[in-house]
Amino acid sequence: MAAHRSFAEYVKKRFDNNFWAATESYLEANLDSLGIELRRIHRAGETEISDVKVEHMWVENKQGMEIHFDVAVSIWFETHEGDYHYDDYDENIVWMIAHCRGDLDKNLDDFEILRVSKYNGKSRVKNPMDDSLVPIIPYERVCEKLDLLTN
Repeated sequence: MAAHRSFAEYVKKRFDNNFWAATESYLEANLDSLGIELRRIHRAGETEISDVKVEHMWVENKQGMEIHFDVAVSIWFETHEGDYHYDDYDENIVWMIAHCRGDLDKNLDDFEILRVSKYNGKSRVKNPMDDSLVPIIPYERVCEKLDLLTN
């Protein structure tokens, strides 16, 4: 058994298919608005995802054993030439963020992706947890608690 348990690694492995499905839907719905530059092809044809990678994860503690987590996902895809006289394609990468939830008491069997959106480099979690699902207490709050105990 591993000495270090990584929640991010667990989510990557267990819900890989869910993230692939979410990225396919995301690309299909948003491809035109993502500002993708096509350099090597004349006319855009079929788009094919070549890889989906969970890059970062931010976990938020909720009531009971429920958690919410934001997952930054990079989507590597190819846009093939639409004119079949040419056999070329462009490779691109876009990022999205998947807003997810699940209950640890249910072993995340109730996992769901609530929504996906364009990744902007920020997470909005209010009660963060580390990769081992231990709550992160900001230094200021620790000092406040210590002040209350000493007074």
